[in-house]
Amino acid sequence: MGSFIAIVLVVTGLAVRAQPLTVLAASPVLAPFSEQWSLGGVLVDSSDLVLAALALMLVLRPATFRSRTRVPGFRTWFALGLLACVAYVAAEPNQKNITDPVRLAYQLYRYCWKPLLFYPLTAMLLRDRADFERVLVASVLGAVLCAPSAISQGYAGLRATGLGYSPNEMGGALILPLMACLFWLVEPPSRRARWLYGIATLVMVRVLLFSGSRGAMAGALAGGVVLVSGLRATSRGRQRIRQLATVAMLILVGITLVRGNPLERPTLRRFVTGDSYEEQDGGSNLQWRREQRWPHFLEQVRQHPWLGVGTDIDLSLGDAANTPHNGYLSIAVTSGVPALVLFLLLVANAVREGRFASRRAREEWQRPMAVAVSAALVSVLMHNLVDSTFLLPPVLQSFWMFAAIAARLGQEARHPLEAADTAMARPQKMIRLAEARPG
Repeated sequence: MGSFIAIVLVVTGLAVRAQPLTVLAASPVLAPFSEQWSLGGVLVDSSDLVLAALALMLVLRPATFRSRTRVPGFRTWFALGLLACVAYVAAEPNQKNITDPVRLAYQLYRYCWKPLLFYPLTAMLLRDRADFERVLVASVLGAVLCAPSAISQGYAGLRATGLGYSPNEMGGALILPLMACLFWLVEPPSRRARWLYGIATLVMVRVLLFSGSRGAMAGALAGGVVLVSGLRATSRGRQRIRQLATVAMLILVGITLVRGNPLERPTLRRFVTGDSYEEQDGGSNLQWRREQRWPHFLEQVRQHPWLGVGTDIDLSLGDAANTPHNGYLSIAVTSGVPALVLFLLLVANAVREGRFASRRAREEWQRPMAVAVSAALVSVLMHNLVDSTFLLPPVLQSFWMFAAIAARLGQEARHPLEAADTAMARPQKMIRLAEARPG
């Protein structure tokens, strides 16, 4: 209960003094330190407290929520939420949880709408560069705060799990903030910031290696390819790539001179050879997924293609490792194939808008940011081919916030005049004068 009181105090302080987006961005930072608390028989966590604080701010300070910004892809998002609700209500195992209207409303909020709310709220609250960067800072801060425990586990000879994650979840939680750090290495506001985010990048890479998650590493590499290809489109980006490649090479040479061949280190050997547990199990994790998990859940999708079965947990498989270990299968099993299609459409639109902004954004800082958030989204999409980190709160929340950033950057690049009027929040009088000016 001590952590509950601490988080309540933090969220309350932010609600009184901070902007709404700052309160919302606190959620992925607090999530690793949060647990579920029972208040009068109702389960709550830090994200519930954050959303409650936003609701309180809406009542007490409604002016801070005024925005003329249109949420990109809102219809697709709303249809996805409705499908999730219908699937939850139709699932037989959930009937015991919806015995009256109040319980129904709570269950639909908790399992259907709450995971999705971070997308429209972020898209609506983003106004200027400071807001866009605030979301990235929150993602990095959450990862850095988890790093000490993960590094201590790694040096103790264990696979890093951080604060209660599995090793694969720990690796997956690092992908988004790692790509965010690379944005500041390309577009640093100051020399000091470049050093700070450079150190944060090295720390997260170290934790990623200690986690031993090959799926997360594959996701990070896929995001790196997107990042490099996007930055190469501009001369400034090519210059930054050369600088970062030079620094990375110097670090690698230094490690080799001090510690010997890095490929012979246990943390790196696992990425190419596997560990003893997998060898005793008779194959690789990927083989286990292909042969023992994916066929089982694919059969469930075939039997219930439209609305799924309401959950991606199958207790007949045991108390552990009883999920699809594939984020897309998890969505299809839980809410049906149409929900998966809407999810992919919404995310694909965000990636497309991010790509458009990386080439056509009107402000210089928006281009590398669009590349970075697009790379982050691709990284998570890649990792979820072999895991279900979509369901991990820090990943889920930051993922939707990054998707909202990409979509808003694309929106501003396509409609620069509208963005100037709404995102920069100019006074209405000044807007009217600008519109009345000839030409």
